[in-house]
Amino acid sequence: HARFVAGDGCRLGGTVWTLKSAFEQDKRAQSLAVRSLLEETAFAFEDREAVAALGLFDTGSCGFADCLVVAKHARQGRDGTATFDRGMRKLPGVKVL
Repeated sequence: HARFVAGDGCRLGGTVWTLKSAFEQDKRAQSLAVRSLLEETAFAFEDREAVAALGLFDTGSCGFADCLVVAKHARQGRDGTATFDRGMRKLPGVKVL
């Protein structure tokens, strides 16, 4: 059983942002950190979209937060994600306005 509830994907997204901005970690290091947190049995994450988001993050060029939004919309059964961010256009289900 998990001893700590680590919260939702937003907190995980904030962690990735901190790794990138404050510690200048590259995408590979960010991905490894997320994967390690998700696999750690001491933590439980309320949103399992993080697993799907990590897959999108590993294979794409978008930031983890963008991938998390797309994964969350997919799990909720949304038709897609509308955005003004052209960098997200290659993510599945994304429509650039």
